[in-house]
Amino acid sequence: MGPEGSRAEPRRLTDSALLTVSKIPFSSVGHYGDIALGLGNPDLASAVVQACRDGPIPVIVPCHRIVSRRALGGFSSGLIRKEILLAIEGVPYPG
Repeated sequence: MGPEGSRAEPRRLTDSALLTVSKIPFSSVGHYGDIALGLGNPDLASAVVQACRDGPIPVIVPCHRIVSRRALGGFSSGLIRKEILLAIEGVPYPG
């Protein structure tokens, strides 16, 4: 596989992760591991984290709605903003 093909696979994974995240309804949350499982590989949770961190428009693609099983997780715009957005949506979150 040439250099373009090797870059295309991570891009497709990122796009697929962000598309899945974009379908999470208002006032709901998803988990990094569940999204990875939905992408066909539960070991891709860290790739989902990276896709959310690098997402181009954090509120349009609602990465603030993705949490870990044990904690709130991170957010590219800062954890305080994630907490505020979840509170606005009325989402109970671990913390």
